[in-house]
Amino acid sequence: MAVFFARFLALASFIFFQSVAYSQSIQWDPKVVEGELDNGFRYAFYSSSNPQEPFNLRLIVNAGSVDDEMRGMAHIVEHMVFRANRAHDKDMHRLFDQLGWKTGTQVNALTRQTETQYMVRTRPNDALDLTQSIQLVNDLAFGAKMLEADWNIEREVILEEMRRGDGVAKRVNTAKKVVVRNGSRYIDRPTIGWKQDIRATTVEQIRDFYSTYYVPGNMTLVASGYIERDSFIDAVEQTFGKEKTSPVPERDYVKLPLKAGLVIGKVQDPMGTTSAVTYGFRSPMLPKGNFEGEYQQLQNYFLRKLVKSQVRASKALYTADASSVHITLSEPTNERLIVALSAKVSDHPKGLEIVLREIERLKQTGISDSELAALKAKAVESVQRNREVIPHRDFAKWEDKITAAVVQGAIEEDYSIKSQRTLKWIDEMTAESLNQRLVEILSAPDQFLFYQIPGGVEQALPTQQQVAQVQQQVSQEKLARLAPVKATFGSKKPQKETIVLKPSDKSLASARVLSKHRHLGDDVTEWRLANGDRVVWLDRETDGNALYLKALSTAGYYNHQQQPWLSQTAYQIWQQADYGTFNNQQFNQWQQQEKMQWQWAQTGSSLDLSARIAPEKLRNLMNNYLVMQQEWQLQADALSDVKQSLHSLVETPDEQALARRALLGQPTHAVPTVEQIEQLTLEELTQTIRELQQQPVSLFIVGKTSAKQIENNVLPFMASNPRQLGLQTYKPRLPEGAHTLAQPMYDDHKSTVTIKGESSMTWSPESSFLVSTLNPMIQKALKNKLRHELGGVYSLRFEMTLDKDNTVRTNMSFTTAPEKVDMLVAAYQDVMSQLSSHLLEENYPRTQEDIRFAEQLRLQDTNTWLRRLSLSYEKYQAPDYLRSMKTLDQRVTADELDGFIQHIFPLSKQAVLIGQPKAAADQPTQEL
Repeated sequence: MAVFFARFLALASFIFFQSVAYSQSIQWDPKVVEGELDNGFRYAFYSSSNPQEPFNLRLIVNAGSVDDEMRGMAHIVEHMVFRANRAHDKDMHRLFDQLGWKTGTQVNALTRQTETQYMVRTRPNDALDLTQSIQLVNDLAFGAKMLEADWNIEREVILEEMRRGDGVAKRVNTAKKVVVRNGSRYIDRPTIGWKQDIRATTVEQIRDFYSTYYVPGNMTLVASGYIERDSFIDAVEQTFGKEKTSPVPERDYVKLPLKAGLVIGKVQDPMGTTSAVTYGFRSPMLPKGNFEGEYQQLQNYFLRKLVKSQVRASKALYTADASSVHITLSEPTNERLIVALSAKVSDHPKGLEIVLREIERLKQTGISDSELAALKAKAVESVQRNREVIPHRDFAKWEDKITAAVVQGAIEEDYSIKSQRTLKWIDEMTAESLNQRLVEILSAPDQFLFYQIPGGVEQALPTQQQVAQVQQQVSQEKLARLAPVKATFGSKKPQKETIVLKPSDKSLASARVLSKHRHLGDDVTEWRLANGDRVVWLDRETDGNALYLKALSTAGYYNHQQQPWLSQTAYQIWQQADYGTFNNQQFNQWQQQEKMQWQWAQTGSSLDLSARIAPEKLRNLMNNYLVMQQEWQLQADALSDVKQSLHSLVETPDEQALARRALLGQPTHAVPTVEQIEQLTLEELTQTIRELQQQPVSLFIVGKTSAKQIENNVLPFMASNPRQLGLQTYKPRLPEGAHTLAQPMYDDHKSTVTIKGESSMTWSPESSFLVSTLNPMIQKALKNKLRHELGGVYSLRFEMTLDKDNTVRTNMSFTTAPEKVDMLVAAYQDVMSQLSSHLLEENYPRTQEDIRFAEQLRLQDTNTWLRRLSLSYEKYQAPDYLRSMKTLDQRVTADELDGFIQHIFPLSKQAVLIGQPKAAADQPTQEL
């Protein structure tokens, strides 16, 4: 076996040297500084010249679930380093709170099968500078205390994380991995671990793993951003360089072991529905970071692109037997390639014959010269594009690229050098060399086969002898080359037929302007029209000198005059309607062709049409708007299509569903009944659309133009639409009082909790903004209690909004163990009752700085100005919000926010919905 693989690699090298007439070693891009300390700790960083960029840090520890003896240990350590630490006795989460950092945003971590990564994402002028941030990462790597009390809590958090991930897809993928990665430690060491091992793990075992794998020589620190070279190296030496030299653990098992032979397995889950056959090959690959390995990667790229379309074409040969046939080439670990061909079939023996025949077809017919030439042209274009794009990478992209190179054992090379070599390789590559490579990987002695079988279906697996007989049979066939399904690589896409539509101005009326007002200090001009419409223009520079438009009306689907399902149906039909002498498809294609397309969106309270266009196309865009408003028409056969679509939505909600909807203030019947569908007429549908269309519209425009242009090219088109008031929108509300409803919902041992609340408060865009600043503060207080203190959840979601109907709405949800529900609901209520004390712990200067930074980014987007202009007029009928929004950060103080808390809480309405395991439902559903 060893002799075979040695010959395999030797042949690959021979092909490489046949194709490449020169050689040189691959070096890191000069923009990347990389080095190693005396204790074996490695680092690599990119230094940006832009002082406006912050910096990112990423510590890569070569310890993953493949190293676990107690399954889940690497992941456990990732959790525990954020508990008590030499840097902070309580836990690192509280330190992050003090810094104004959020886990998942400024600080994050992940465990994979081969490594664990810790990330720090800073902001400009952040709470910690570069030296302090490197010290923090060093504390995570070497300063965790691993206390038993912390483990007792964090164990429960991990079990809750596991509870969220259970499901049929996960189980099926695990069963596939058992076959595909057979003979390795990857098959029985999932990243999150096993429940029994997690429950049995002791603090002593956690400490042992930490001390064994978290050693300097087993780590690499990657950094990018505005970094001064000497300062970075000095900080690394003064932190990681002070850690003692320790033995680096042997990890020979990380490389997927290979062996000759065929492994046959079954993939079946009680709830699985897919039926398929997969046959695959596992091959060695040359290491990345050298010429031979880089060339082999390029070969694999070409093969991956070329064989996929050929295999897809084979489906036409098996229309009665297979719903799909496809091939994948993947690299599950470094230096390993897996090629697998699959067919979705109901007859597994027939599926085995299909996949083996198509493997044989690839070996016999291979890659054609014409297919290769087409892909070469495309590859050259890609290299040329990358030559233009790569020099403009931002610091975050550099971090990703350096990290990928470190993890894959590769080198991030200067692309000007790499591209020159790549272009030469592409030019010299031949179909003959690719076909040799294809035959090699499809003849690799390490092979696997699995039948994926639906739950409850009996299907015997074939023996190795039976598989060999089918292989022998298909090898005797003379198989023809199949034309790829897709057009040849590199060929130009067929040009769409040019459509010339000229919607006329025949319905145009002179604009009757009731008033015009110019807000000089705000560069805002407003016109009010006799039909009830208004146009508001903000004279402001935009990217590309484009004009941004938003047409808003109260034509939402929650209104007192129309049923929600009918309003939504009418909106969709209106959007899909034909116009005058051209159909909807032609009209939309013409809009795309002319780059002046309106985007539609309907919510419960509004209809929003938005567009972005060049100023010279303003009149045509508004002409399109008028056409959509006036010239839509429903075909006679539209009603039958509508009814057919509505019938697919009909449901008969059971008592439990009705009870849930009533509890949450939702419409009892969200979809029509069969009787309502049958009674629907084309006239009723037409009238519903007309009511939506006739609601007065406020059109907001942001961009550089002139009042004259708007008066000539916008106002007449708006004024030509007859309007009439009528639709009064609303938002669903919770029932009065406090209510709790528990219902059986899940087959698994889990519960979900949803807690919604409402309280009255006068809406304004400023107040809505300030209420939103409370969300991360409340979320943090809840997370500290429910997760870090009680260990009852892995994650939770909380959102509080102040809506335009003068109502504050809160929404909290989490998944947990059924036995923890009462405790966690009580803890939620406790946190919400003590929000004022939690607010005192906030770092308000840091929060204000974050808001200023976020606002600086948001206000670079013209859509932000467009949206806020509309909000301002909705509240003030003037651009007041465009002024007040500039100082909102100054209002984020303990006193100001506490005033909001005192006004909102306690909530006047609350609904608690608890989803329970079905097996635990001994009593009928009832309101508690």
